[in-house]
Amino acid sequence: MPPSWLREVIHRQTAAEWLIAHCEMTRQDAADKLKRVQVNPDAPLCQLAGNPRWMIGFIAAMNSQPTALVFTTSGCDPLGVQAALTVAAEQLGETGGVYLTCFPDVGITEPAYSAVIEIPAGHAEKIA
Repeated sequence: MPPSWLREVIHRQTAAEWLIAHCEMTRQDAADKLKRVQVNPDAPLCQLAGNPRWMIGFIAAMNSQPTALVFTTSGCDPLGVQAALTVAAEQLGETGGVYLTCFPDVGITEPAYSAVIEIPAGHAEKIA
């Protein structure tokens, strides 16, 4: 198998191809899930910014049907943060979600069943 940089020159892996390779999805399933979060399934990964890459990672994480998911929106711009939190709220379902952020002014409106715990910067506490 040629080195990864050579494979990228010959054929740039798309968002759908990455999900197929790493999550054992069918092409149709990968394309449907990507379109649902407004990511072009045929977009080369190397050309995607932080927001669509976050969506791809979230799809991959949810594919294994976890009991709980710890996530952050690092690498997303402000609109991407809001889009990511909307997608997470819609798709977590019965999966427990823990959102980590260092930006206290994100402006999250948490659902009635959730809680926001603010830990001041530089303040280390053990949370049970």
